[in-house]
Amino acid sequence: MTEEYLADKNVYGPGTELLELINKNIIDFKRYELIILDVGFNDPASFILLHYLHGLKIYKGIDFKAKQDFNINISFKDRIPEEMVTSNKIEPFERYELFYKYVLTQWNEVNKLMLNQVEFESIFQFVFETKIQDYIKSSEFELFSPNIIFVSNLLHLISDKREAENIFVQLLNELAEDGIIWIKIYNSRSESNSYRFPYSESEIKGLEKHMETIYKDEQDDKTLIIGKKKKTGVKDIQPNASP
Repeated sequence: MTEEYLADKNVYGPGTELLELINKNIIDFKRYELIILDVGFNDPASFILLHYLHGLKIYKGIDFKAKQDFNINISFKDRIPEEMVTSNKIEPFERYELFYKYVLTQWNEVNKLMLNQVEFESIFQFVFETKIQDYIKSSEFELFSPNIIFVSNLLHLISDKREAENIFVQLLNELAEDGIIWIKIYNSRSESNSYRFPYSESEIKGLEKHMETIYKDEQDDKTLIIGKKKKTGVKDIQPNASP
């Protein structure tokens, strides 16, 4: 993979960060064995890129947003006809078609054919208008066994740290054996992010105690932690009792 992909912030995200760590042999996943649960997926462009450069088996994104707010970042707008940029198409497959045509084809490394709709929907699955608190109570969650769970830029949006920790533990419990969980959280409060609930060092350690940490990176005001299940497993944390 060329550095162009990683340098282009328009397609940078958890998917390309994961690809960096795979390329550096920090994380080991063979091609087409990735089964991903992405909690609060926002923009899945980097995971579509990951599919073309490494290969995915299944990607499932859960988000509270409505379908009409769905986005796959169409970068290189100067090369895209204006009617495409302002299009009100909202279906994931239609967004993917634009992303493939105007972004992925800019590099020689992407030499795979565009997926048809059936192929796309068999790999990329999206659950809209659903809180993670509700999804983890569903039978669909119990039947899905991802080997990578992304909880990126989510936990620091939950004001109740005990609830956030319980969500994390329940996600961790559903992780496939030898899978990894990926957490990125704000570790300090800045003026531009005053509405978030950043984590102190002790609170970060409180999350880490539930898992075996295999990689940790302090990134300015965020912390990235990647871990595995402890062999003994972890128990759910009971929410605070009502007064």
